[in-house]
Amino acid sequence: MKYQASYRAYLAKKYAIKSNLETVLSYESIRKAEKDYHAKRFPRPCGLTVHVAINCPLACKYCYIEDMGFHFTKAIPYALTGEELAYSLVANRFFVPGFHGTYIAMGSISEPFLPNVVEKTLEYVKAISKYLGNPIQLSTKIPINDETIDLLVKFSKNTTINPLITVITLSKYKSLEPRAPKPEDRFDFMRRLTRKGIPVMLFLRPLLPGIKIEEYKQILKNAKKAGAKGFIVGSLRITKNIVNRLKEAGPPIKVRLNETSTQVPYPMPQLKNEVIKLGKELGLIPFKAACCALTYSIYITKGISYPCYGLCYVNRKFCTECPAQCYKKLPQILEEDVIFAFKKEFNVKVKRVEEYDFTLKVIVESKRDRNRVWNKSKRLKILETIYRRKIIVLSEK
Repeated sequence: MKYQASYRAYLAKKYAIKSNLETVLSYESIRKAEKDYHAKRFPRPCGLTVHVAINCPLACKYCYIEDMGFHFTKAIPYALTGEELAYSLVANRFFVPGFHGTYIAMGSISEPFLPNVVEKTLEYVKAISKYLGNPIQLSTKIPINDETIDLLVKFSKNTTINPLITVITLSKYKSLEPRAPKPEDRFDFMRRLTRKGIPVMLFLRPLLPGIKIEEYKQILKNAKKAGAKGFIVGSLRITKNIVNRLKEAGPPIKVRLNETSTQVPYPMPQLKNEVIKLGKELGLIPFKAACCALTYSIYITKGISYPCYGLCYVNRKFCTECPAQCYKKLPQILEEDVIFAFKKEFNVKVKRVEEYDFTLKVIVESKRDRNRVWNKSKRLKILETIYRRKIIVLSEK
């Protein structure tokens, strides 16, 4: 039986979670959570990033956090408690709580398993599992002990927890990742996670110029032997700072950047395709997007195939058609629920809803109504998350 996606159910769930948390939080904590960045930020294509800490001392040469205003210094655990974070997330207009909701990603601006951060990470994972139930992905280079892994196993009973272990080089890690654990320690971490039943993936991002295909093949072999279920492959994103730090990595990066450049991709499509082919030959599942790896992890741990949060299957640009085949499991929707959702979010009248494969065409009464939706177009992400379809808004007149 297909899951029925419902905007009304989303509203009820949000209200219930907030009410529950309000019984355990003080007024001051609620206000603190509502004012926090997590309550306001718009999700990334693969989910909402949760910050367990600020800054990262690992100082990997290809890292982007300095260009975002953070520093390669001692990490500062984030100020919210676990319950405050859960409230902050559920207070976020764009966040859809629950197992079928917004994916959560940890590890974007700091290492979640640093010695002084790991307790905060566990606190957040526990709170998300207990109050929200959203799937969680953690990107890391630092192994944790077996007792901590057991806690992840415990917290994963109410959700799916998918660690991504970064290994992008075997020969140059001392110069590229000078303060990170050795690759062999990370592969051992994969083995221990696998033995505990946690679906672990190799995070092969970013691909770097100067690393030969033979080295990538060995990384993939090691990951397969360590129990990785698949691997995420992705391109390097560069700024002037990153280019300068990578000079020792291999051939120079030939790209024009001005002083005010933000991050720009450094695509290497031929190398990416070669790595994907190698991984397949070794029996690993390739992913071009992190959210797809989390979707597959849900499939192999819970036996549930549910459409990817990132809607990667809509244009197939990032979809690698993994065994989950999530695009075949679109939830049922009711036209009256879509009509109600558009009235509630945009205060417009919907004339009809047309469903085409992975797309919903919503026809509103007038161009004025259409423009009203376009002016608040970010809110469409809420409905796309609930219905797991791309939404196109057209006017009848």
